[in-house]
Amino acid sequence: MENRRVNQKKVSLYKPLILLGLCVLFFLLCKCSISVYSFYELVYFKVIQDVLFAIQHVSGQLGYIILLAVVLIKTLLCFTSKGWKNKLTRLLRGLLYIVSSFFILWGFHYAQPTLEIRANLNAVELEVLLVKQVERINSLRAEMFDLELREFDLTKGLKETLETNLRKQAENLRPESRSVAYPASFQIKGGLRKMGIAGIYFPFSGEPLYDDSAPVLRKTFTYAHEFFHGRGVTGEDECNYLAYKTLVNSEVALLQYVAHLDALLTLKFLLGKQDKEMGIILNQRTLDDIRFLRKDSKKYRSSFHAVSSVSNDLYLKILSSAEGVEAYNSYVKWIDS
Repeated sequence: MENRRVNQKKVSLYKPLILLGLCVLFFLLCKCSISVYSFYELVYFKVIQDVLFAIQHVSGQLGYIILLAVVLIKTLLCFTSKGWKNKLTRLLRGLLYIVSSFFILWGFHYAQPTLEIRANLNAVELEVLLVKQVERINSLRAEMFDLELREFDLTKGLKETLETNLRKQAENLRPESRSVAYPASFQIKGGLRKMGIAGIYFPFSGEPLYDDSAPVLRKTFTYAHEFFHGRGVTGEDECNYLAYKTLVNSEVALLQYVAHLDALLTLKFLLGKQDKEMGIILNQRTLDDIRFLRKDSKKYRSSFHAVSSVSNDLYLKILSSAEGVEAYNSYVKWIDS
């Protein structure tokens, strides 16, 4: 009889709703007050991030795989409940706890002050930027060998140089922060790119991730972009700008070229330039690099890309920027500032 009472006990959404409500309230306070956000920032970098790093140090990527497995098992167990109302309530309760955990572990960073002054460059000004990027790229590419630009593996020396440059930039952002998380390669090679993304920040492990299947020409920019997400920067335009700035200021020609090439391709997209037009102003080597990147990307295209793009666009519009996925391209407005 007692067991029947336990099984028939209704599942309540009261606690998870209160927790989510408090998270939303704190998020709004962070939006309205720099002081409140600064308090969260302090707690995040002095406590939350250190705890996540400690767990990550012990378990590695196995930690978030176990976490995902637990979530999946819990989800499946929801369907063992009697009655569709109980099943739905259990699913909603789990979802509410996940959303609240996301905010606590990282999501409140979306309330931080972003780049407030938008350049809003017109087409003529973007054309000027394009011409500058073409000049820089043609000059850099003339001194580089094709072989090093077709590599897929980050060499130890290049990775160390990249991480040194990123750490210097990170110290300019938050000199008081002790820990630095460098991006780790996603365990399933090509898995992220099949989902339509090159990298992701996983707040539940405090770990930036990138897809190691990409060529160095693409991978290094993604690596730098995800690194800055790990530093609490939420804006996609800001992460791209910081990645561009870090690579351009490097003494390694390859890293400079990667930054300028990404800016060039972004400007090409914004201005709607056709390949024929680009063929007139770019040297043949750079055109070959662009074809190489395009051919590599085609290998990972799937029907999931459209779903991924729409969901990411909605996510960014809700939490970060009214521009949605267009925010990724906005960084070129600041590259000459």
